[in-house]
Amino acid sequence: MNVDLIINDYLTVTPRMDGFAAFLNGAETGTCSGQEWSVGAEQDVFQTGCSVMGVAANSPVTDYEVLHVSAGHLYFGARPIDGQALA
Repeated sequence: MNVDLIINDYLTVTPRMDGFAAFLNGAETGTCSGQEWSVGAEQDVFQTGCSVMGVAANSPVTDYEVLHVSAGHLYFGARPIDGQALA
């Protein structure tokens, strides 16, 4: 399955696991929302960007992902360890 994700207005992220919240909190200060991340708390990262996810501040993004659908759930593929886009 190929899907183009185009983000041009807002991009919210909601960590669902402690490890992912910690990953986001490990970003350089001010480069991934600027607020402390916690499980279940949604934050918009469009204006600040998010360096660890490869999202530049206030920049529309086109990203290419490997997706898998199983039992009604959508799974994203692994990201490059350096946060760069797959394309």
